[in-house]
Amino acid sequence: MKGFLKYIEEKLANHIKEVRLSSNLVSSPCCLTGGEFDLSPSLEKYLSKEHPLLTPSKRILELNPEHSIVKKLYEKYKAGIDEKGLNDAIELLLDYALLSEGVLPKNPQKFNRMFTELLEKAL
Repeated sequence: MKGFLKYIEEKLANHIKEVRLSSNLVSSPCCLTGGEFDLSPSLEKYLSKEHPLLTPSKRILELNPEHSIVKKLYEKYKAGIDEKGLNDAIELLLDYALLSEGVLPKNPQKFNRMFTELLEKAL
């Protein structure tokens, strides 16, 4: 999955610093973690109120290689088809991870549009 992880890193380079596989995740497709010296999202949010010029640190996106969503995304990547659909799904995964932390997606309107489109296709 090395090429797949690199692909995701490139697509989300403005938001994350690394993508790696996780052996800790069980039921979730992904999560965000910080590096050893990174601030927690809640501490960053608190400090940004006092220091508005504080730039948020980029997080690490960890993927569960055993989750069906990650497996299907990997298959799409290997097949090289529907790049837009793959890219949208990768963005949705990042937003999912952000929401799991209690943080709003980077672009809530875009998240809502992509989520609605995906749900319409599924139904």
